[in-house]
Amino acid sequence: MEKFFKFVNRVNALAFFTGVVLALGLLLWMIGSSLWDNKVKTSVVVPNASEDSFQVLSLSAWEFIPEIGIQVLKLQSTGGEPNDYASEGRGYKNRNFLFVKTDGGTSTWLFPDQSHLISRIERLTAPDGRTKAIYFESRPVGEKSAPQFSLYLAKPDGTSPVEVLKNVEHVVSHRIAGDMAHFIYQLGLEIKETKISLKSFESQSDKLVVKMVELKAIMK
Repeated sequence: MEKFFKFVNRVNALAFFTGVVLALGLLLWMIGSSLWDNKVKTSVVVPNASEDSFQVLSLSAWEFIPEIGIQVLKLQSTGGEPNDYASEGRGYKNRNFLFVKTDGGTSTWLFPDQSHLISRIERLTAPDGRTKAIYFESRPVGEKSAPQFSLYLAKPDGTSPVEVLKNVEHVVSHRIAGDMAHFIYQLGLEIKETKISLKSFESQSDKLVVKMVELKAIMK
């Protein structure tokens, strides 16, 4: 019986020691995580907003472009006004993208400042997988619930962004054919198609596909 009680005491001591080690490990992990968060996040006053409001900006990975050796990071914000437009769910908003050259070259921001909200960004790729251009949709910060946005194209390394369409309400489809990007989009009651050169980012054609009839006109 005495051996049994000694065995139970040893088990209890081992369990207590294990619990202490786990608690210390959890504490160290929480401290390390807090220090890391402080390194990658910065509180800033949003342009065009009141001085009382602020947003927290943080960097995270988006995509790697292997043919030119560039890692693209997205700069996201949280906080701010509750009715602000969110480019990703859960209150996250894409504010900028950083193109980091893995060979040690100079990194490039898509925009020179954080005064834009980027709702959509994609790589436009050729059939062989090479990136022809970066396509993204954006609007200025401060325009709450505005349905219109601008459509931009940039080079694969994030340089030379060009606003190719303004006041767009919806991009219905897009595709690549050779060195041309084809977009079908909505502008008010008009559905239009545009063709844009992926070499110069200049519009080669912009034509009306169909004009929709307002619902109230039909009901009268």
